[in-house]
Amino acid sequence: MSSIIARFVCCGAVLWSSAGVAQDARAVFDLFGGMMQSAIAQATMAEWRKIPAAEGACIDQALRARGTSLQVLAQRGVQPSDVQIAELRSACRGQPTQPAGLPASAWAVPYSVDGLALGSRVRFETAAYREYQCGPSEQFDGFVWCQRSRVEREPRGQFTSSYSILHAADGAVAYVNRALTPAFFDGREAQDEVDRLSRKYGAPPRVLPMPAGLGRPAGFIAVWGNVALNPLDDGNIKELAAGRSIRAGLLIDHIGSYQRSAQTGLPVYRFGGGPGYVWSGSWDERGRGSLRFLAIDPSAIARTGDSSVAAPAAPPPIPTERERIEAGGPSRPGMTPSLDALGAPGAGRGDRSRLGRIPESCEVARRLGQGQLALVDPLSNRRSPGPACQAILSCKTDLARQTRDVFLFLRDNPDVTLALRSAAPGLFQNGSFTSQFVRDLEGAARRLDSITPSAPCTYVWGQIDMHWIDLGGKNAVAHSFQDLMEGGQALFSKVRSELDAAEAEYRALLGFNDRYAGVEKFERAYQSYAEAVQVDDIVATLRQRSGFLAELEIARGRKQMLSEQSAKLSGLTTSLSDMSQACGRESLAHFSNQDLSAMVSALQAESKKLADASPAQRGDLSSQMEILAARHRDLESAVRAARSEKARIEDVRMMLSKRESLARQLADSASHEDLTGGLDPQLARSANDLAEQLRQFRSLDLGTIRKRQGDLIPTLEQLVALEKRFLSARSRYDEAKALDERRRAALSTADLMLDQLSKNASSRLSTEAGSQLANLRARRALLVQLDSTKLLERPDYGADLAAVEDVLARLDRTRDEIDDINRLAADLKALKVKIDGRGRKSLDAATASDLAEIEKSTASLVSAKVPLTSDARETIVQVRSRLERLASSVDAVMDVGALAPDSRMFLTAHPEYRERSRTEGLLLAFYSAEVALEFCNNQSWLGFGPYRQPLAEARRRTKILEEIFVQILHEPASEIDRFKVAMKSAKEQIHHQMKWDRVTPPEKACDELVMMLQLNQPW
Repeated sequence: MSSIIARFVCCGAVLWSSAGVAQDARAVFDLFGGMMQSAIAQATMAEWRKIPAAEGACIDQALRARGTSLQVLAQRGVQPSDVQIAELRSACRGQPTQPAGLPASAWAVPYSVDGLALGSRVRFETAAYREYQCGPSEQFDGFVWCQRSRVEREPRGQFTSSYSILHAADGAVAYVNRALTPAFFDGREAQDEVDRLSRKYGAPPRVLPMPAGLGRPAGFIAVWGNVALNPLDDGNIKELAAGRSIRAGLLIDHIGSYQRSAQTGLPVYRFGGGPGYVWSGSWDERGRGSLRFLAIDPSAIARTGDSSVAAPAAPPPIPTERERIEAGGPSRPGMTPSLDALGAPGAGRGDRSRLGRIPESCEVARRLGQGQLALVDPLSNRRSPGPACQAILSCKTDLARQTRDVFLFLRDNPDVTLALRSAAPGLFQNGSFTSQFVRDLEGAARRLDSITPSAPCTYVWGQIDMHWIDLGGKNAVAHSFQDLMEGGQALFSKVRSELDAAEAEYRALLGFNDRYAGVEKFERAYQSYAEAVQVDDIVATLRQRSGFLAELEIARGRKQMLSEQSAKLSGLTTSLSDMSQACGRESLAHFSNQDLSAMVSALQAESKKLADASPAQRGDLSSQMEILAARHRDLESAVRAARSEKARIEDVRMMLSKRESLARQLADSASHEDLTGGLDPQLARSANDLAEQLRQFRSLDLGTIRKRQGDLIPTLEQLVALEKRFLSARSRYDEAKALDERRRAALSTADLMLDQLSKNASSRLSTEAGSQLANLRARRALLVQLDSTKLLERPDYGADLAAVEDVLARLDRTRDEIDDINRLAADLKALKVKIDGRGRKSLDAATASDLAEIEKSTASLVSAKVPLTSDARETIVQVRSRLERLASSVDAVMDVGALAPDSRMFLTAHPEYRERSRTEGLLLAFYSAEVALEFCNNQSWLGFGPYRQPLAEARRRTKILEEIFVQILHEPASEIDRFKVAMKSAKEQIHHQMKWDRVTPPEKACDELVMMLQLNQPW
């Protein structure tokens, strides 16, 4: 897994050089230069490790103050015995102990963050340093506090990366910190990062886990080195919880928020002890949290801020090569480069001369040609070295020097190696330097070193032409050096091309954007980038390009923001234009309490003024856009309110139309003849007047109606009063009309009642009924007299009408009793006619007795006076019930009575044979028995066999069943004939079967038949 930090580090300008280079670039360099230098570097490092640890730490600290380290010296082959560091070693040998707070192994792996190590010095002149906001520290006297932050993005989201540095006045770093908010990682990734740091610093960390608690995220703090974390006291914790700042030095907690830690009971620590590295991270279940990692030397801060703390004596300065030459010291060709030259990469200028250009001496040799290697004296014929010979010897020396320079340069600048790989892919296979290319170059270098000073010029020419550069020969094997120079030329061409493309966009963005807060920084980044390209400083070019690209993205974002604001302004202008047209078209000004036209015009003028200005002129309009948007929303709200008010007034106009129609209906209804006497004669005229007033209001325009709404109130109130008066009169009319309809219905019913009772039932009425009939006639006359009086002018006759309806109800019950008696008598008469038609002798005694009692009761009811008594009414119910039962059973009784005695006796004993299926089945059985018994009887002597009696019994029973089948079941006689015809057809078959059946003799079959049908027993 790649480390957490690697995923959050973006490609940009690096303030400090070699220590912050990515691992993949270092690997590329190791493959290129390691083959030639690894053995030397390992042997040199072994020599350095033999010196005392305190001395090595002192030397490393002094070197880091100059921007280099012991590791760099060892990689370049600088031995401990080298004269360049003799004075430094002498000074550090005088140190009795190692420097305070610096462990013996600190010079091997310094504590650093993003390439900036404790004790190293910042480079004030760099553009990257100028990106920081720096000022005197408020807490630590003599120190400078620097900060910067930037918004970055990774696949899981956007985050803010904050950097802070505390350094002394001379640039010595005592504290470097980076924090990411939010950070995206989980526990597994955190552990991987801690494992990586443990391998880097050669020891496991001290871990302070996140205290357990409900709702707290997971996390821990890991510490390497001599730095100590001391918990804050309760007083400072309370101040933090209250949101107040404290002066307790540099702090750290688990979650990246001192106030929340103090409020939730999590510890907050201050730093003490010596130099070290601290990693603090927390994360939730979604893999989202905070991350902070820092390197700090509290002892260095204490030494500088407190004069009572003793500090080790500073080592003497190392003389540079220039100083040594000016002082008359030795300057040997080919000597190990000075410490200044081994300082931060990119300090030199004109990298094209070492990386992209063949030495001038070689170019001179190529122009002179091989023929100028020797000159021949025409007189003596002696050969002497020619101008090409001197040039080729100089070429050999220059090639050796430039080769060493290239190797050292690429080793110290892996970023250049990566850029070279991208610019000249022909030098590589599968994206990396090939072993064959390196071997070719190394072989050529060995052959070049093996050439002795006394070697002939022709031999030197041939070796260089064959293995280094093309001098015009035909036997070239590989020109690895020339290929590398061509790759360098391609890199410089690419750098120039990228600058040209960047310059075009840079100019366009400067012309489009305003002078925003970071534009000077953008300009400085471009100038630094362009200057580095102009002087062929490839290291600075790559570094400055990263910084420029970062500022370019900011400028692009600025342009996008300004373009979006322009689009919003255009949309706002269009919306306001549409709104202005709508206000005029819909006359909305008449329906708003605000001056819509003035509001729209003012906002149009402001937005147009801004829209007409170029983005460079108007700059960021975020705050103005918010104000304009708020005013636009208010204006839209006012327009909606005006439209709503207009719709309401339109509803008022529709209401006026309906009220006008109502007033005219009132006028028409008040003039109706039926309401005469119930209404004031002035009501119709008043209603017409109100209708005219409403019509005039309705004909006004909507704006006038809105202004004169108050004038409508009296008119509408008058209309409501008229409507109430009309409804009151209408209610009286409706009541009178309903009463009249009852009167007419009562009169109609009375006429019918009088007609029926006077003609058909006067003799059967009791005295009470006659009195009711006379009362009905008298009251009917009173109701008839009302026909000549108008409805609303009639006196109250409700009591008389109710009395008539009561009499009618009583007489109606009397009439119903008469009808019941008449129907009962008619039903009894119809039943008697039916019985007499079939003969009363068919009735049994019980039925005859019941009929006689019903006749007697009916006669008594017919002769009774109506209305009947309660006993008489009960008698009607009982007689009706008995009559219905008799009518339903008399047919069956008479059917049985019409049967022969034997049949009647059999049916009485076996009532189940009233069912057709049973009777039909038994009848067919006896038909079959007759046929079989006839056969058996005929087989006897002269037909007087033993089956004569069973045969006669079978025939008798057949007659009984046939009578029941016809008389009781009411089946047609033709059905009996059909049965007989069928039996005749089956007679011969039955006789034949009984005659020829050898298993069962006929006599046995007949005996079984007699037993089965019980023909030997009386029925």
